[in-house]
Amino acid sequence: MAESSKRKRSVRPLFLREWMEHARKTPSDMANATGADKSLVSRWLAGTQPGEDRIQRLAILFGATREQLHQKPARAFSTFDPDREEPLQDEGMTHGSETGLRGVPDGASPQLDVTAGMGAGGITIISEGVRGKSGMTFAAEDISDYWRVPPVILASMGNVKPTDITFVPCQGDSMAPTLLEGDVVVVDTRHRWPSPDGLYALTDPFGGIIVKRLHVTDEGSDGERVVMVVSDNAKHETRRTTVDDLHIVGRVMRKFGLVG
Repeated sequence: MAESSKRKRSVRPLFLREWMEHARKTPSDMANATGADKSLVSRWLAGTQPGEDRIQRLAILFGATREQLHQKPARAFSTFDPDREEPLQDEGMTHGSETGLRGVPDGASPQLDVTAGMGAGGITIISEGVRGKSGMTFAAEDISDYWRVPPVILASMGNVKPTDITFVPCQGDSMAPTLLEGDVVVVDTRHRWPSPDGLYALTDPFGGIIVKRLHVTDEGSDGERVVMVVSDNAKHETRRTTVDDLHIVGRVMRKFGLVG
């Protein structure tokens, strides 16, 4: 019995985080490979010992042996395959419900660089998620920062997950006095249908992100339904478009700004 316990301790993985990075895997990959939930994977990465069956599955995921997992990964254990196309480094840096977190704090929400896409093909959305269920995934080059939102605030927005919301800084005066330059809005990227009427984040013709008030009219039907895109500042014109011509990033739920 004592010998069996000693043998188990000898293969305890002490460097799971290093192995994860070495094998270019994510907490989501570890959860899928072992059947564990992400909270349990987080505890493993913080030092909690996985069960023996899950140690074996992790070893397979990382291309290592069970014994190697208790050693810091070295080049001798590399899983490099010269015949396999290597992924671009930037492809491993994402944030969203569908692909999980890579290179960002667990439990954080991304802040988009609202000018990142301008003149460069637009904001890169790696996954559209599932409308009403899971938010979008944005490429790392379009993320300028991250926010940690207290659970009580997430609950007040309908129990959203950190990966379902994104933060968008406001520029210009088109939405004044509702939104001012420097305000930051919280966008629920699960909500991508313009109902009810309200504030929504949209992609603009230059590939950036803008916030406008949307009002759905009775004209047309389905994708051809006419939508009024309204700027709260009367100096800016209201335009007409259709649902199919809108690319809605999400509904604005909250704002952070100066109190005047």
